[in-house]
Amino acid sequence: MFERDRMLHCRIRESMKQIYTENIQSNESNESLESIEFESIICFGLGNFTQQPSSLYQLALLIHLQKYSKLIRAENFQIYDPNFSDLELQFLQTFQLQILSDNNDCRFSCQENRATSFHQTKPILFYMPHMYHHHYFNLIDYNLLNLDRIILFGNSLKAYDEMLDSSDDLKQLQNLLSNIKFAEIAVKSNSFRFDDVFFQQSFHCFHQNQIESDLKQKNYE
Repeated sequence: MFERDRMLHCRIRESMKQIYTENIQSNESNESLESIEFESIICFGLGNFTQQPSSLYQLALLIHLQKYSKLIRAENFQIYDPNFSDLELQFLQTFQLQILSDNNDCRFSCQENRATSFHQTKPILFYMPHMYHHHYFNLIDYNLLNLDRIILFGNSLKAYDEMLDSSDDLKQLQNLLSNIKFAEIAVKSNSFRFDDVFFQQSFHCFHQNQIESDLKQKNYE
């Protein structure tokens, strides 16, 4: 077990090095992103990083962001994926993080679940690469009154908003996005050798004062 953990740590360090030299250094938005300190980081849907190279690189970026945010307490760095293997769960426990038992299909309130902090002006990063659009809908819809606290890393919401698709769940997300205003910083996937890892991935922040008044009045159980 020790040898497998050591090998995984080595693979992650190498992945972090590749991401930094091939993607982060070449990204003109790098300085602005690295200047942000998060109150907490919450990761959903990372996938099986011992089997999928894309998940391994996404884990490497997650750890990179965690280090820049200087998150010390485990409750400030939370992660969940129902598909994690026992080996992956054991490996994740070697980091300073909290493994959640459930995330209610991404209906996860940053107001109720965030760790107590004296620096409540800092944003909360939801790290959700390559998830389904209903997951993004659930997260945004469940946090309408606190969207100004959230930075979302995941599939481009702008791309979703421009899609022509007949599926009901995508229309539901598009209707929600039409009532909020957000800014998006896209990851330059063509600057990294494995362009599928961060394909159409973006950082998003939301403007609370742009939410329609009828959405503000929505009640949650």
